Formats: sequence, structure tokens, C-alpha cells
Amino acid sequence: MGVFKVCGCGRSYSRETWSDLVLAGEQVDEVERSELRHCPCGSTIAVRIAVRATVTYAIEESPKGFVVVRQAGTREPERHVGWARHYSTRRHAEEAIRHARRSDTGAATRLGVEIVDDETSGT
Repeated sequence: MGVFKVCGCGRSYSRETWSDLVLAGEQVDEVERSELRHCPCGSTIAVRIAVRATVTYAIEESPKGFVVVRQAGTREPERHVGWARHYSTRRHAEEAIRHARRSDTGAATRLGVEIVDDETSGT
């Protein structure tokens, strides 16, 4: 049983003993979602349980057909990733977005990432 979180009072908690503490609530901001629990000393301690990310998709016309642009990231600039791919028809581009959404949702679940903005523009 390794140390998962240490309170300022010096008490340490494993993942198993963390869940035994009284739940104080959740804190959500633009970057992350944290779980707050009460230490017996009276302090409230937090653990990040999910990184919050935005995912946007757009279809743009191009001389060769249509381009699907996908941007994903957090408010922290070093965590942004994206791609752009060409498709011959709008229908193929829309199908690519549907597939990317399913893939992004599955990956986010496995990685502990919470998708907070999932929109398509330009469709």
C-alpha cells in the first residue's frame, strides 16, 4: 500500500484509506476536477480526479474537398493536440467526426480526462 496523499498534519493515506475519509465535496475549475475529503485533524485535503479538456471539431471547405480540423486540450497550452485531415465529400467528413467523438470519449475515460466542451462548428 503506497502513499497516495499526505495531509499537512503528517497523516498519509493510501488509495484505499483515502476513500474512508469523510467526503467534503468536489471542486471544479477550468483545468481540473478535484475530490475534497476531511482529515481527522480538521483539514480539508484535495486530490485531482480528472483533467478537464475541450474538444472541438470543424469542417472547412478546401480545393480538394473538405478538411476536418480537431483541436483538443486544456487551459494549459502545452497540453493541446490537434489534427487536420482531408476528405473528398462532406458526408465522409461528418462520418470522420462521429468516429473521432467515439474514439475521444473512450480515450478520455481510460485516461481520466473529462471532456467539457464537445462541439462541431462549420457543419
